[in-house]
Amino acid sequence: MSSTQPAANRRVAMYGGAFDPVHLTHLKLARCVTQALHLEQLLWVPTGDAWHKNHVLTAAQHRVAMLRLAFQDEPEALVQKWMISTSEIDRTGPSYTVDTLEQLQQASPDAQWYVVMGADQFALFHTWKRWQEIASRCTLAVIGRAGIPLQADADVMGQAKWVHVPFAESDVSSSVIRELAHQAAGGSQQAAERLAGMVPAPVIGYIEQHHLYQ
Repeated sequence: MSSTQPAANRRVAMYGGAFDPVHLTHLKLARCVTQALHLEQLLWVPTGDAWHKNHVLTAAQHRVAMLRLAFQDEPEALVQKWMISTSEIDRTGPSYTVDTLEQLQQASPDAQWYVVMGADQFALFHTWKRWQEIASRCTLAVIGRAGIPLQADADVMGQAKWVHVPFAESDVSSSVIRELAHQAAGGSQQAAERLAGMVPAPVIGYIEQHHLYQ
């Protein structure tokens, strides 16, 4: 995992999320985006103060540790392009994409920046805080199924730069994974088997070791 700041004139993407916990679909999506956009750097940005979440996030140090463990079985050439940014975790107050992007870009203002988002987020992008500023600072990398047209507010379609990144995997709910981890901790073999198909083995080991989601 790279610890260097992204250099100028490179393709850099910001991939934000709670990652509570990180799961296999997160990793598949990251691989897809890195390859499709020919990125030199993908910045994983764990959410800090998740004002928009309806549950209390697991402590940041655990979520970051699970991310590091999740990278272990990924190809070295790919992981060298991935970096974990704690910019939102380290900042007080609610986490907004516009503030995070502004902070990250200070290290490399001349890079070609992308912000990764799902099709559902793209459809609501016009409701984001200072969305016009985000749109002026980057290209939106919108994840969606191939062949399904993306939809967004007319102003967004007219003002934002965006690119469609086709991704065939079904979305996985982290809340379902947390519930499976809870059931597995209680002795459910079926839940443990389902969990093993959704979460990297080192991350499952960490969840068990630290008694998370119980």
